Amino acid sequence: MQAQNSFYTRRLSKDERAETRVIENALALPVCDGSFALLDHWRRARQSGGLHLGRDIPSPALAKTLANLMICEPLGTSDVRLHHVGTEIEIQNGLALTGTLLSDQLPPEDFARWLEHQRRVMSENVPVMLDRRRTLHGAVIAHDEVLMVPAVAKDGVSIWVVAAVSFHPVTTDQIHVNAHGATALQPNAKDAAR
Repeated sequence: MQAQNSFYTRRLSKDERAETRVIENALALPVCDGSFALLDHWRRARQSGGLHLGRDIPSPALAKTLANLMICEPLGTSDVRLHHVGTEIEIQNGLALTGTLLSDQLPPEDFARWLEHQRRVMSENVPVMLDRRRTLHGAVIAHDEVLMVPAVAKDGVSIWVVAAVSFHPVTTDQIHVNAHGATALQPNAKDAAR
């Protein structure tokens, strides 16, 4: 039986959210279908001047992936406005995120890491692919994959970031309450072997 793979297995308090940490590993290739679809779409769009919001997104090629996409507008080098956050991402986070600032949604350390990846995507015109595990008091509470690609904004000049966030399923046998009373997800045998 599968439990809903929530970004958090229960609604975390603000203090608990501040205590979460992300373990990131770079991926050579995406694992999830949504990430593959976005990467393929981005590569094809590069042949015609790059991925353009309004021309290449939305696209029928990404219809099945839309629930897992975020369109991110850099606000200088200090913040990010979320212009579109797919329903799957909002459901997993338990929040309506479209229109919010990313700095208001992530702990400072995680936000700084996002800005670092975003700068690389924008300055080097390359995708960034990550396998991420979120922990609370050392226990894994969520596992996802993020693919970030650069996109030309509707103004034809600004570079924004489009991200696919795919959530890895977890099973109910991975859920337990740790010594701090936090509900947590434990890696299954397949993930632990990685």
